[in-house]
Amino acid sequence: LTLFGNYDSIEFLVNEIPNLQDKLNTCYKIGKIMLDTEGYNQAMNRLNIFKQEDTKIHLRNGIINGINLSNLNNNIFLDVCKYSNIEISFLQDVLQCNALNQLFFSNLPKEKLDRYNRTLNLQWAIDIKNQLPN
Repeated sequence: LTLFGNYDSIEFLVNEIPNLQDKLNTCYKIGKIMLDTEGYNQAMNRLNIFKQEDTKIHLRNGIINGINLSNLNNNIFLDVCKYSNIEISFLQDVLQCNALNQLFFSNLPKEKLDRYNRTLNLQWAIDIKNQLPN
C-alpha cells in the first residue's frame, strides 16, 4: 500500500491492529518504506495526510529509525532533534550517525571530537579514522 501511495488505507489498516506492539512494528516498517521510497523530507511532509496523531508519531518514529549514515545530513539531524516524542534509542542512533558523519566527512575540532567520544563512545571509529591515509 505504501509503494502505491494508498495512505488512507494504510491509516485504516494500522488502526485496525489490536495489539499495540504489532501496530508499532507495522508503523515502523511503513515509515522505513516511506523513507526509502520518498526520501526524508517528502516522507515527513506526507505525515500530514494522516488524521490520527498517534499514527503520525509511530510513522515518524519509523522514518527516523530508518535513517542511516548514508542518508543523514545536518538538516535532517537538526529536524530529528526537534521531536520530543521520539524514542531515546532512535535519537541516540541519529546522534551517533551524525557524529560518525562529521568524524569521517568533515574536519572536526578536537574539543568536539572529545565530547562526542565521551557521550557516544566513538573511540573505535576514531581509531579507524586514524589508521586511514589522509
